[in-house]
Amino acid sequence: MDALDRLAKGLERDLRDPYNPTFCVDCVGTAMERLFSDEKQQHANALHLQQNHHALLTSIMTYMTVPRVEEDMAELEALLLRTMATCPGRANHGVLQNIDGVFPDDALRTLLHPVRVCLEASSKLLRTQLFSRRGVWPRLIEDIIPRGPRESLAVLLFWLNRSGSYKHWVPLTAFGPFFCTVFEVCRLEFISELEADDMRTLFIDMICQQLDLAASILREKSCPHIPAHLRMGTTSAVLRTVCIGAGIRHSTYRAIVEGSQLRLLESLTAAADSVDARSFPGIKEQLVSLQMGIHLTMGPTHQVPQPIVDFYASMHKPLQEDVRLDLYFRLRAIDNDVACNAPDCRTHTRKTPTGKLQRCGGCRLLKYCTRECQKRHWNLYTAPHRWACLKLKELFAVAQFTLAPMAFVAACKASSLPDAFYEEIYCYLSADLNAEITAEAISEIEALD
Repeated sequence: MDALDRLAKGLERDLRDPYNPTFCVDCVGTAMERLFSDEKQQHANALHLQQNHHALLTSIMTYMTVPRVEEDMAELEALLLRTMATCPGRANHGVLQNIDGVFPDDALRTLLHPVRVCLEASSKLLRTQLFSRRGVWPRLIEDIIPRGPRESLAVLLFWLNRSGSYKHWVPLTAFGPFFCTVFEVCRLEFISELEADDMRTLFIDMICQQLDLAASILREKSCPHIPAHLRMGTTSAVLRTVCIGAGIRHSTYRAIVEGSQLRLLESLTAAADSVDARSFPGIKEQLVSLQMGIHLTMGPTHQVPQPIVDFYASMHKPLQEDVRLDLYFRLRAIDNDVACNAPDCRTHTRKTPTGKLQRCGGCRLLKYCTRECQKRHWNLYTAPHRWACLKLKELFAVAQFTLAPMAFVAACKASSLPDAFYEEIYCYLSADLNAEITAEAISEIEALD
């Protein structure tokens, strides 16, 4: 680990002033590639950084989230190029293929690699959005967004928008997945900022511009179609990560797209129409799923276009043939949820006094932030958990959702439980946990009793 330690100490020193970095992009990039190219080696190196070089990883995130505007980029590029030109190891540098204005993005891409590997190695963090108590990085939200959620999100969106403004596809397809990973971890902090009009407008504008650019490239055939599809897939993945994910509230999804549905639908439709569905079926399906989700935010009287309904139905046809598989994925989604399952609460795990949710002692599936939430949900007028708890215990006696999908289905079919049993549970869980019930609504229902 000597080489990694030397790199970490030197890079931490060179990032001491995030506005005036003094690292050589070529030397650091070469070292990063050597240390993180092998999958087995990169996990060991990531753990070493997480255990021994907290300051470096936080310094990289500080560099990525300090306020920047487009006018600063020329000065930053000149500084980075000057550092390379005066580097003692410049004789060993490769041939620089620099495109004017892109070099700051190349430097960013070089730095994000170790952070991305460290976050992706923290599978529990990505799944639960809870930070490590074992002293490995990140230990606190401030380790990832040291400048606070609003400023950090604004700058990350700046880099994301900038990476998507080039016709070359590499900057976006490199930074986009990193943005998604950081957003997954910091969703609780970022979502409240994204609901603000200025941040929401910035995000929607960026998504639409990048979808429109990718669709335009595909229509004009102005570059190979694979990079354009990758650009489109990355952009749609960013939108999906922000609007759908662990801890998201359905009202939040509506709040993010509210007032911009028509514009988003126009861009998503143009993008879906330009995709080669035979070569890139996953991208087409993701775009149609996003269209369907936005249509559903437009109220119960809104008519979803029939082609969208038909395509969406065809995507889910294999699942619709067996409700047991639908139920399996619903159970896994609930198990991975990071918010209180009481529909009138939805408190995030990190906001609870103990930093964790308590599982129902009966079904061992639903989780609550307090005993009061569990008791309230047990007798909730609209969909009492009391009914579902007994059904779930009966289900888990024959098939645990920890099984593989088809093993779960096979165990269910081997039991004597009828199809209607699985349909009832699936409908309950879908209706109950998709609905957000306010305290005011409960009071009104109780008053009518």
